[in-house]
Amino acid sequence: MIIEKLTIAKVTNYLINQKGVANEDVRAMIKASRAVGKRYNVDPKVVFSFVVESPPLDNINTQLYDFDRRKARDIKYDFEYEYYKILNN
Repeated sequence: MIIEKLTIAKVTNYLINQKGVANEDVRAMIKASRAVGKRYNVDPKVVFSFVVESPPLDNINTQLYDFDRRKARDIKYDFEYEYYKILNN
């Protein structure tokens, strides 16, 4: 399920509904989603939802997001890199 809007309130609610808790830095997740989305020319909402839902990369589910497996791995790696870069600034 792709989130409808990347705001702190919407992302927090999404994480609580999907994971049961929102213990990540929501602001950093939003910024990382936007940075990675811009880099790959992908809607940041799609990047966010893909990373949070974490479908197995060997599963056909990655095709639902229109990513091949290599691109999916790159997006996840870059999201993680951006997220921690933002947290450490």
